Amino acid sequence: EKWGLEQYPSVRHSLIRIAQCATAVLLYCSSVQMAFFCAIAVSYIVTLLHASLRKLSPLKQSTRPDGSKWFQQNKHRS
Repeated sequence: EKWGLEQYPSVRHSLIRIAQCATAVLLYCSSVQMAFFCAIAVSYIVTLLHASLRKLSPLKQSTRPDGSKWFQQNKHRS
C-alpha cells in the first residue's frame, strides 16, 4: 500500500471503523435508509401480488379428439 498501513493493523482497523461510523451518520442524516426500506417493501409487496395473481390465472381448456373437454395446465404455471 502507498500509505504503509499494513505495518500498523490497529490504525488500519481504526480508520475502517471511523469510515463505517461516518457512513452510518451520513445515511441517517440524509434519510437514505428510509428510501431503501421503502424500496424493499414495495418490491416485496409486488412479488407477493404477482405470486397471488399467478395462482388465480385460469387453466387452458382443450378438446380431446372424442369431443370431451379437459383442462390442461398452462406451461408457465408452476
